[in-house]
Amino acid sequence: MAVPVEFKVNLVRPVIETTGPLDAIATVLYRGRTVATAPTWGCGYTAPSPTMQYTSTSFAEPALAPFAVFVPMRVDRDGPTGYFPVSARHDVIVGDMAGERLVVPLTRRFVSLVGRVRMIQQGHLQLYLAYIFVTLVALLVWRLGIAGGR
Repeated sequence: MAVPVEFKVNLVRPVIETTGPLDAIATVLYRGRTVATAPTWGCGYTAPSPTMQYTSTSFAEPALAPFAVFVPMRVDRDGPTGYFPVSARHDVIVGDMAGERLVVPLTRRFVSLVGRVRMIQQGHLQLYLAYIFVTLVALLVWRLGIAGGR
C-alpha cells in the first residue's frame, strides 16, 4: 500500500518549522560570544588514544553471548588497582571457530599421518625402484586373480 505524498510532507513539516526559529534564537543568544569546540565523546578522558576506542569485538559481544559454548573466547584483564590507577587493560580475544575447531585439528591429523608415511621416503633410488616393482607385481597378481576368477 503506497503512502500518499501529502502524508509524508505533513510529518516532516513540523520539524522544519520548529528548527528554523530555534536556529534564529541560538544565533541571537551566541552573537559576540566565543564558542569553544570539543570532542563529542571523550568518555571522561582528557587525552583519549586509539587504544581506548570500542572495537568490533565489543560491539559483537552481546550477539556472541548466546553462542559462548561454540565460540572460543579468551579474556586477558589487568584491572585498575588503588585510588588513582595508572593503567588498566581488558582484552577479549575471540577465536576463529572454524579455524580452531575444524581446520587446526584436521591439519594436525594430516601432518601426523604424513609424518608416519614419511618413513618410507628414505631418499634412495634403489628403494623407490623396489616400491615400484612391488606395486607392479601386486597389481599383476590382483589382475590375474580377477581374470582367473571369471
